[in-house]
Amino acid sequence: MKIKKKTIEMFILTMCVFKPLCMDFFTVTSWFYKIVSLASFAYICLKFINFHKRPFLQTNLIIFLEGITLFSTIIYHGNIDSALWKVISLVYIAMLVDISVKEEKIELLIRNMMIHLELCTYINALTVLFKPNGFFSRSISAYGKTQEWFLGSDHYFIIWAVPAFLISWIFKEYTGEKYRCYILCIVTVAIQFIRGSATGIVGVMIFTIWLVIPWIKKFMTPIKSMLIASILLLAVVFLRNADFLEPLIVNVLGKDMTFTSRLGIWDNAIKAIIEKPIIGHGILYSNQIVEQLGQMGEILWKGATHCHCQVLQVMFQSGIVGLICYLTVIIISFFCCKKYIKTSIAQVGTICLFIFCVISITEVYEYPQMYLLFIVPCYLKKILNDIDLKNCKYPGMDGNAVH
Repeated sequence: MKIKKKTIEMFILTMCVFKPLCMDFFTVTSWFYKIVSLASFAYICLKFINFHKRPFLQTNLIIFLEGITLFSTIIYHGNIDSALWKVISLVYIAMLVDISVKEEKIELLIRNMMIHLELCTYINALTVLFKPNGFFSRSISAYGKTQEWFLGSDHYFIIWAVPAFLISWIFKEYTGEKYRCYILCIVTVAIQFIRGSATGIVGVMIFTIWLVIPWIKKFMTPIKSMLIASILLLAVVFLRNADFLEPLIVNVLGKDMTFTSRLGIWDNAIKAIIEKPIIGHGILYSNQIVEQLGQMGEILWKGATHCHCQVLQVMFQSGIVGLICYLTVIIISFFCCKKYIKTSIAQVGTICLFIFCVISITEVYEYPQMYLLFIVPCYLKKILNDIDLKNCKYPGMDGNAVH
């Protein structure tokens, strides 16, 4: 009975992390998830207070990062409501993983995350297969009429795909249930190729290549992955030297070398960052963001609702201070993977981190499930120790996460 109660509790606590985008389009479901999110956040905060739990380093860094964003939003009269929800959703996932490790519930957390990912992925797959032209549609000012499925438009599918790769792999190691892991990965990749965005296709292509070519696992070490991602970011966004990617972008993905007008957005974002480099602009209202980022000569592009680059977005919202916090967590994650790179979990953690860093060069992924990609690897020592105790698979793993 106690186990069942804990499972139900964890299922509810993970519910707001894996909210399908379509739930925001209906008043009843939108309010339901808001109530669940607020209640879950309050519950986790009380757990830390009542049990005098000190957050791990990575959790403190994310709290500080989102705190800076909220502070700059307030002092520059930005969108405080959006900033508060961003703080709640992103700080919550960091604290949830943190407290689950402290309370020896990390396996329970992984199991429930797996259930949510399976439910959402398979329901979305059904809506894509049976309604290929869209399960429903809506009109938004930036892009006009859109095609939507259970997880939203095809742009959002990758937000579920990469976390599914990581969580399903850890789930497989914990439970030995290989088929659930493989089926989820196969369905995820297939749907992305059937109806995914160009960025999403790049992400699943990287994972597929890593999966089927054995020597890639040895070549893509955490340090090499981090260096390659950094070089790509500098070359594409800051140096504008992306000619070597033309065969992929033009011939394979069918896009142009302006990265769908992103060059102009990046120029505007860099100018805006220079104006307020220390703590950034905070989270602005949509019309303010478009005015800052959407100026393309005589044209104001309404689609410029964010920086279309995760690093620029972090700097735009929270400046250099926020960027330091953000990069520190990612570097910690890579080094945690490096320490245990001989294990399959560290290897899949590395490639998922690499995918996140690559696809976030041209997109912004400030979603709680995507933050799992650099939060969960910080606890590799604890996860591997649990698996060792349960399966006697990885001898010599002891201790906890980074302090």
